[in-house]
Amino acid sequence: MSTYLLAFIVSQFEETNNPSGNFSVITRRDAKAQAAYALTQGPKQINALNDYINYPFNTMTNMDKMRMAAVPKLSAFATENWGLLIYR
Repeated sequence: MSTYLLAFIVSQFEETNNPSGNFSVITRRDAKAQAAYALTQGPKQINALNDYINYPFNTMTNMDKMRMAAVPKLSAFATENWGLLIYR
């Protein structure tokens, strides 16, 4: 893994996990209800990508967990890091 793909988030955000625990969304406390959509759609999108390319995400990335973080004042529209998607 290249070092520029590493990401850290230091905040007072809260993490919400899906039932299997392999996908989570990190948000502000007051936006936690809005994260429910991302929490249900994220794994579906990963599974659709798995089906499309016929190669499982966890095999491709050597990871067993994916996190998404909704950051309201992010300078970019989104960043893609190893196991962490950050977006506005």
